[in-house]
Amino acid sequence: MVKIFCKNCGYVGKSCSKTKGSIFIEIILWLFFIPGIIFWPLLLIGILGVIYSIWRLTATYKICPKCKSSSIIPVDSPMASKFFKENFPNKYYQNLEEFIDTGNIGYKIGRMSGYIWYKLKNYTHKRE
Repeated sequence: MVKIFCKNCGYVGKSCSKTKGSIFIEIILWLFFIPGIIFWPLLLIGILGVIYSIWRLTATYKICPKCKSSSIIPVDSPMASKFFKENFPNKYYQNLEEFIDTGNIGYKIGRMSGYIWYKLKNYTHKRE
């Protein structure tokens, strides 16, 4: 999971998901589906419940867990880098890795391949 930076409160960490709509309205619309088998106008309202549920499942978005704001950006984006450079000029380059998510396998493979490339490059230079 990519770490985020909240532009509203300055939080750095993992984000939370928020679903649009109301679970109460969704339950009400689904309750019309059962009697709709007997009385067809209620079935139409029940079908709206299905459509509403699909919309709710697709309308999720990420928010800041601290202030519940949706104005978040990835930590490794240029805008977040600019903020860190302006507000933490002494610590920016030393502690950048604490802000970037280093737990994923792609990051580790990239670091390892860079290390191997560095060693091979130095090995060939030493032999010449």
